[in-house]
Amino acid sequence: MTNNTFLLTAVVAIDDIQYTPFLMNINTDGDTLWTKKLENEFWETIWDAKLLPSGNLITFGTARDGNGNVNLITRQISPEGEEIFRKVIITDCSAERPNNLTWSDDGHLFIGHYCRPSILSYYPMVTKIDTSGNEIWTNYYEDLTTDFTLDIREGMVQPLPDGGYSFPWGAPPDFFTYVTTILAFDSTHQPIWELPLAQINDTRTELYYMNRAANGDLIWTESLLGYNGISRYVNCIGRASPTGESKWVRYYIHEDRPWDFFNKFYYITETSDGGLLATGLRTDEYESDITQTEGNI
Repeated sequence: MTNNTFLLTAVVAIDDIQYTPFLMNINTDGDTLWTKKLENEFWETIWDAKLLPSGNLITFGTARDGNGNVNLITRQISPEGEEIFRKVIITDCSAERPNNLTWSDDGHLFIGHYCRPSILSYYPMVTKIDTSGNEIWTNYYEDLTTDFTLDIREGMVQPLPDGGYSFPWGAPPDFFTYVTTILAFDSTHQPIWELPLAQINDTRTELYYMNRAANGDLIWTESLLGYNGISRYVNCIGRASPTGESKWVRYYIHEDRPWDFFNKFYYITETSDGGLLATGLRTDEYESDITQTEGNI
């Protein structure tokens, strides 16, 4: 929340059908400054939050209404954890698998999320809101609808110069060979460039997180599934310019432990000296039997 504190979000189960968001403000020494359970009528989750110039937090998440629909919700929270407002901003589409909240270059915020028009059907959405939680516009990318259920985080919207934005989308034709592509749009929602993510030997690419560097470059983490003809994940970090030119991709293959299976970076950010910090996990397997894991992460 500030240089000296940070915020954790969680969900508290009230009963089998009702959940409510839970916030915790912690300082850099690990001390809890306050906790707050935010009341709501039905199941609700906070997915991301940003600190406003006023010192308040703006959050977004989803909540089920009385008809079982999943709506997009914004809240503003004071530095003491008190709720200032709660607003429902998307009601005409079941907002499944929401992703991130990020600043646009004009001082508003983008939300990257999904519409789920049917049980096995998804397409991406981008919503722009002001700092009071009001919807400015929402763009629905129904032409990208797929019935391909993907366990990856494709909806990370990031701002581009002149009011544009980008987000990644996995386009199969089948489970093992689809390629995730970063799609870019201008301020009028017209496509301006596409950047397919790199592959090795027809691997499947899974993008897990995308962020923006201080100079406007897009940075991301991905995993390659099926490297060298076997079902193994290889960690990757990539960087591209705001105009869609790939600058580099780095592959992180553990040659000392080639039997490792679960290599994934789930987050990436730029550090104060211009470097990149990626966090993730790796699951070891027995060298003699790669079907069994050692349980080390």
